[in-house]
Amino acid sequence: IFLVDRLTGRRRPDNKYQFGLQAALEAKEGLGITPDTDILGQISVRGLMLKYSHLSGITGTARDSEIEFQQAYGLETVSVSPTYKNRRVDLPTMIFDSKIDKLNEIVMQTQQCQKIGIPVLIGTITVEQSEELGTLFTENNINYKRLDAVNNDKEAEIVKTAGSYGSVTLATNMAGRGTDILMDPDLNKRIASNYAAMAVEHLSKGAGSIIFHYRSTEEARTLESELSKIKDIKWIRENTGENLQTIVTKGNSPKPSKTCKNIDCRFGLYVIGSELNESRRVDLQLRGRTARQGNLGSARFIISYEDHLLAFSNSRKPHSIKKRGIHLRHDEGTLLQDWIKNIQSTIESENVKSRNITHEFDFVIEKRDAFFNHLRKQTLESHSFFEKCMTSVEQRSESLTKQYFHSPNINEYPTLFDAFSEELEREFEIDVENLWGLGIPKMQDSLITLLSHKLNKLRDYIGPKEFDTVSKQIFIKTVDDLRINHNSLIRDVLLSIQLCGYGQKKTVTEFIGHVITAEKQLENEIVEAFLPRIFRIQPKTPCRQIFEPTILKDIHEILV
Repeated sequence: IFLVDRLTGRRRPDNKYQFGLQAALEAKEGLGITPDTDILGQISVRGLMLKYSHLSGITGTARDSEIEFQQAYGLETVSVSPTYKNRRVDLPTMIFDSKIDKLNEIVMQTQQCQKIGIPVLIGTITVEQSEELGTLFTENNINYKRLDAVNNDKEAEIVKTAGSYGSVTLATNMAGRGTDILMDPDLNKRIASNYAAMAVEHLSKGAGSIIFHYRSTEEARTLESELSKIKDIKWIRENTGENLQTIVTKGNSPKPSKTCKNIDCRFGLYVIGSELNESRRVDLQLRGRTARQGNLGSARFIISYEDHLLAFSNSRKPHSIKKRGIHLRHDEGTLLQDWIKNIQSTIESENVKSRNITHEFDFVIEKRDAFFNHLRKQTLESHSFFEKCMTSVEQRSESLTKQYFHSPNINEYPTLFDAFSEELEREFEIDVENLWGLGIPKMQDSLITLLSHKLNKLRDYIGPKEFDTVSKQIFIKTVDDLRINHNSLIRDVLLSIQLCGYGQKKTVTEFIGHVITAEKQLENEIVEAFLPRIFRIQPKTPCRQIFEPTILKDIHEILV
């Protein structure tokens, strides 16, 4: 069972569900059970980046996060002029009342573009949305390629050919980033030729005039160069303010007629976003897939009020939104764009706060990891580890006496002493009958003397150098074993500590308190687990010296 990233559609073989959920799914599917993995260490992306001595990056959407880059990483954002002029046309967002209307509009526009030869890239939020659109494309006989978890090994190839004549590519917004979409060399010329042929067809069927609408002069020139090749038609370009339009007629002077046909022209790759992301940067990155390297291209978002981002937003819909496309009841306009921008800005602010809190948690965990790393380094670099062992003996002796002789009731003393003796016999293989009846301070000192004597005897028997080497290895192994359980404990605390927020307590402060308590408990557990292992060290048995027999060639020497 592989987990799939719902944003990119890529498999994540190194990721597994925790708390037995992965095993439950494997059991349900009749597969072999995979044991739960242990977390040996964790760090946030921000924490990892700050580990580097030199930090820099390049992205086309850094301006929107300029403040966060400065506050989080201390990086200044610098704008670099592009090599080629941006020729992308950003069409206004279309928003429909229902999801069904939105999907029908995407299908309709995709059909129209494929008929003309315009390559289309449709970006979705999740893999499920890609599959849903793919089903609709199949039902409407639209040939397409889908980039998802099934064929992600061909990602670069699919994205690279997404600019071919008449191609339709369906992918998540995050898929294929870093791969340039190459246009066919004669793509725009072939598209313009199809538009010109469409004009001739409509004129021959009785249309009085054809009006082509553009958003840029480059698009107008591209089409007009093909219109100039057709005889018996006339055309004229008009500037209507925001848009350009070319009026085409047959024989007469070009001007709009009552039976005119309006056509929106597009060239290059047409990118359609099927749903808005929480971050405007991701939306800009999707738009940036088209019109690269100075090519023509256009992008538009086609969304609905039922989409997740808008349906669960507390922001009220503007009242005076300009209505267009009455047959599909979609909205567009400046007020709508501002409304959407406000929703995304609010969510982005909350996400920044969330990342800052995550960094605070990460800082606490980093300090905890520093404790382990310091402990390991201190152990490896120590010249005589015997002193650490003696300190552990004193700590363990004190904790044992306090653990068993905490009650002032004299009647409980025999039972407590028996349990005390059994644990010392089990852990250290020593007889403590002589400690009967001693007071707690004297009993503690006597226990330290007994354990120290046995430890010294063991050290003398196997040699100081060998004792140091073995005891260091045992200590580090003990720390590593307990660290796994400690990491699981901290992970559980981190998952549950958010509930403290409902009690009006600062979650990070609560987390620090839990971590400090866990650290003290861990230190005691290390001593408790380490000492018994030391006392069970078995000296290496001296190897017998084996003498190789001397082979005598002379039989006389054998006899003698």
